[in-house]
This record gives sequence, C-alpha cells and structure tokens, in this order.
Amino acid sequence: KAIWNDAETDGLVAYLHSKQSKIGDGGNFTSAVYNDAATAIVAYKTRGPTKVGSHCKNKWQSLKNIYHVIENYRFNTSGTHWDNQIGAGIEGKAASDVWDAYMAKKVSQR
Repeated sequence: KAIWNDAETDGLVAYLHSKQSKIGDGGNFTSAVYNDAATAIVAYKTRGPTKVGSHCKNKWQSLKNIYHVIENYRFNTSGTHWDNQIGAGIEGKAASDVWDAYMAKKVSQR
C-alpha cells in the first residue's frame, strides 16, 4: 500500500498540472504520464514503497473524487461554506446536522 506525504501529493498535482495537454479524450492521463509522475516525485518519498505509475493514477483518482464531493457540497447544498484553510468549518449542531444529512444522502446513492 502506498503511503503519501504532503510533498509527494503536491508534487504529483504540480506534475500532472504541467501535463494537462497530455489528457486524452476520456479526460484521463496515459499510463506513461503516470509513470513519469512517479519518477518526478521520487525525491519527496519519506515512507512506504517508491511510487509507481499505478500508485499515481490511484492517488489522482482519489484526489479528483474528493474535489468533486467538495464542489458538489459547495454548490448544491444550501447554506454551506467551504474554504481551503478550514474546510467546511462545521461548528455547532445546525452545521453538523446539514453535514450529516449531506453525507447520509451521498452514502445512500452508492
């Protein structure tokens, strides 16, 4: 199992961002791009196995999924807040109830 630190994640995102022109018709990078990304982030490794292309692909898919959940929460849930420093900033019973209802809905859709 791959263990990612923040520097590796930041390096992966920066590398893939620089390779946007390599995104194929399906909206995904090729295996070669993920393999090159693994090579590009090897200097940031602190724990776990050295990352390979499949690790990078899986991490990228996970990050995209998180992004889409946040965007859906921000734009499709009334009365909510999100920022990159404190996240949803869920404080108090009312905010917690909104979050719990949102998450229950997401889980039931799976």
